[in-house]
Amino acid sequence: MHRFDAAPVRPIIFSPDMVRLILDGDKVQTRRVISPTPERVLRIDRSGSSLSVTARCEGESDLVDINCPHARDDVLWVRESWAATFRVGGDEVSWDRTARDTRTEKRCTSLRYEADALDLPQRSGEWVSPIFMPRWAARLSVRIDDVRAEQLQDLSAFDVTDEGLPLRPAAGALTARHDALDPPQAAFRSRWDHFQRRGGPTWDENPWVWVFSFTPGRL
Repeated sequence: MHRFDAAPVRPIIFSPDMVRLILDGDKVQTRRVISPTPERVLRIDRSGSSLSVTARCEGESDLVDINCPHARDDVLWVRESWAATFRVGGDEVSWDRTARDTRTEKRCTSLRYEADALDLPQRSGEWVSPIFMPRWAARLSVRIDDVRAEQLQDLSAFDVTDEGLPLRPAAGALTARHDALDPPQAAFRSRWDHFQRRGGPTWDENPWVWVFSFTPGRL
């Protein structure tokens, strides 16, 4: 896995399942819903390595220009579910039992990542949300190689495999629950809707998304 010369500029969050796919070399693309969510995109503008869209958004009387949060060649550090212990005095304590000012790299005695333990029995409360991962605890980075804007349902079969859903060797198709769609898109739909079950836009809503193709790296 690569080590990039450029320093990471900002974080990007991946779920444990997606981190596992990145580590295995299967995932090199991700989609993120454009925010604010456009009802209709009128124009897509590319300026150098940056991308923006001009859109009509719900509740806005005027057109809105929305800049993509990441540009081509940006290096991002990956936030993921993790766990740590810290030395406080003569004791080792877990993250959730320490005061904020003790949660430092110098005091940290061990780091673990949920993506490395997906096959192990889950213990309630063991993992810390990636939202709270500091830069020094990260192990992975990604370099953005390409950025585009499109609606979710525009993805191709090649995009689905880049998202980490491999073809079945025998059948030459992807696992699917939605027979009305082509098998690759159906498999992606199942995964997308699973991750959006807490209120994000579903496949059927066909939101506009930023599409990031990336090269994984180690920190």
